[in-house]
Amino acid sequence: SRAAPTPTPTASPSPTGSGALNIVVRQGGRSVPASVYVDGRLVGQAPLQHITTVGSHEVEANGLGRTIKRSVEVAPNASVRVAIDLPD
Repeated sequence: SRAAPTPTPTASPSPTGSGALNIVVRQGGRSVPASVYVDGRLVGQAPLQHITTVGSHEVEANGLGRTIKRSVEVAPNASVRVAIDLPD
């Protein structure tokens, strides 16, 4: 008799894990549209949630002719709120 085939491993989380960035961009207390980059890569338009690896990341928002950068730290299985306020 033949042995059963070895199962193909499924994707598993990286050893360091992942977390979420919940990003909002505001001006004058109101949410405004902005392009959001994480570590130099465009990830979408604010507001948005971005799943990323654990560790330090640079979040950049480009909106209303302004660019603001923030450094954030993501812990395993954590959700980090990143509120970026554009100057008036």
